[in-house]
Amino acid sequence: MADPANQAAFIAALRKKAEELAAKNPVLADLRLIAKALVDEARKRIADGSGRTTIGAYLSEGTISLIDAEASETEQAETETLSKLRELARQGNIRAAGVGKVIEKEIPSGSVEKFVSVHAEHSTGKAVISQIPADEAALMRGFPGVSGPAVGVSGGPANPKIFVSGNPNASIPGSLGISSDKS
Repeated sequence: MADPANQAAFIAALRKKAEELAAKNPVLADLRLIAKALVDEARKRIADGSGRTTIGAYLSEGTISLIDAEASETEQAETETLSKLRELARQGNIRAAGVGKVIEKEIPSGSVEKFVSVHAEHSTGKAVISQIPADEAALMRGFPGVSGPAVGVSGGPANPKIFVSGNPNASIPGSLGISSDKS
């Protein structure tokens, strides 16, 4: 199990670095806004007991707006949400967007934890994916049987699914898997 003081220091350093990078790069700032909105909303819905934990978000004119799918099954809801976001992107109405969903992920200790998986994109073509524990307290306490800071935070580059060139009706993959882990 991670030392709580080391864990808190590591998380604070990650947040500080993300803020510094966002302050220097408007694209990263937009992606960070989308991801934060999706994680915050997913955590709120989990706390409220909502079953609708696949959520879309987009940035237009400095405002983040959330969208929900009509479908309740996760994969269908994700496909529907991505389709709505692609249409907004095709129309040129948004500059960043993303979709988040709650997933269960087995961690090295063998336990299964809920994570929020976020796929965020910018109109410039930058696309990233990240996963973070749905329970924010898990970031501070770590996971049983796992030593080291912030083992539950992962992310990396992704292929665009929203701001895509070519055929706007091309199929949208249903999975938001991690393409690389960075901690």
